[in-house]
Amino acid sequence: MLNKPRSLFRRYIIKKHLNPGKNFLEIGPGDLKISQLFLTQFHKGTCIDINQNVNALYNQLPDKDKKKLKLIINDFVIHKFKQTYSCIIACEVLEHVPSDKLFLKKIYSLLDKQGQAILSVPAKMNLWNTDDELAGHLRRYEKTQLKDLLSKIGFKKIKIFSYGFPFTCIIRIIRIYLAKIFLASVQSSTQKEKTKLSGIDPKLNNLNFLNLILNQLTFLPLNIISSPFNQLDLSDGYILFAEK
Repeated sequence: MLNKPRSLFRRYIIKKHLNPGKNFLEIGPGDLKISQLFLTQFHKGTCIDINQNVNALYNQLPDKDKKKLKLIINDFVIHKFKQTYSCIIACEVLEHVPSDKLFLKKIYSLLDKQGQAILSVPAKMNLWNTDDELAGHLRRYEKTQLKDLLSKIGFKKIKIFSYGFPFTCIIRIIRIYLAKIFLASVQSSTQKEKTKLSGIDPKLNNLNFLNLILNQLTFLPLNIISSPFNQLDLSDGYILFAEK
């Protein structure tokens, strides 16, 4: 699968602030690359996604990864889990769900004591654009809004980073331009159908050659440059770390 530029910025910060543990749950794993990263830090993991296309990507994983990683195709909110987790991660998922409070409460209930939650969401409602419509977003988030929401549920040690500035601002301009081109083709799709497409688009497989320039190594200098800005509220995306 094609490495998405924004995900390369997210992965850099996640690696720096991740608390390793016994097991993890990823909600909406998309291309499974975050789950593969987590398998290097946890004994085992579980992924849950509503998109059937994740099955094909899961089957392409190395056998050693499939032995440690379980895939569930279902809606996270309605699925009945039989265990708790050291870490639960949901990248670019919260903005798609009708009730973010209910979603976060379930995450909290499934975390071990002192377990870690990691979330990434689009930032600032005043930046709402065509790309949000194409992706099936229901909202964007403000920094204080996020912190208050998690605090009321019971989360502690909340840290929020505004990641990828100034490079994500350039990416945003490109995404908006492309969204205006593609929006007409999905205009009749439901919000849930748009959500599925935003996670995995099989057409991107034809662009895998771009991974030669879109990868963790080539993005390392960009991540280093953007790091001093992470504490400022300048980017159009947030990464949040919190504990139970």
